[in-house]
Amino acid sequence: MEEIISFLLAMAEAADPIGLVLYNPPHSKKKLTPEDFYTIRKAGIPLVGCKVAAGNNEWYASMKSLVPELSLFVSGNRLATGISLGARGSYSNVACLHPQVAQQWYEMMLTDLPQALELEKRIQFFLTNHITPYITEKKYSDPAIDKLLAAIIGWADVGTRMRWPYKWIQPGDVKKVREVCKKLLPEFFVHNTW
Repeated sequence: MEEIISFLLAMAEAADPIGLVLYNPPHSKKKLTPEDFYTIRKAGIPLVGCKVAAGNNEWYASMKSLVPELSLFVSGNRLATGISLGARGSYSNVACLHPQVAQQWYEMMLTDLPQALELEKRIQFFLTNHITPYITEKKYSDPAIDKLLAAIIGWADVGTRMRWPYKWIQPGDVKKVREVCKKLLPEFFVHNTW
């Protein structure tokens, strides 16, 4: 924690007067606990938010108790659950599929949480079974995955090509994943622009 605090103090000084949002993804070298976030705030670091994988009900309760002023941002595919437990928003992989539908889903969370949670289950199933293998098995980079997600629906004409030395996902793969997505998440194709 001494190294983390030292680093964050330097970042806070450089960003002053803007507060910090700390990104602590599941693959981080150190996964911060609610107690760690409390220690960071107690050290005088102007932390205003964090993007994390989040946790269970106990994790949310600890965060609310220890750092109630902190805005919690979670993975986009866990946003409905996060909102129900106190998250404020997400840096969303779901928006890569279609930003307008992601916004509508967020609005649904505020008006019809059970329906939003049902859609979340289908989004998670799709991402886990049809997108995650491109990361874990085929070893594509995060930007390549973001471009794949955008290409599936086709809301932006960005293609999947990456600059050297990064490898990109081939159009044939996009077509295969698109067909699965149409069956699992038809809502995302209503506003299709291609």
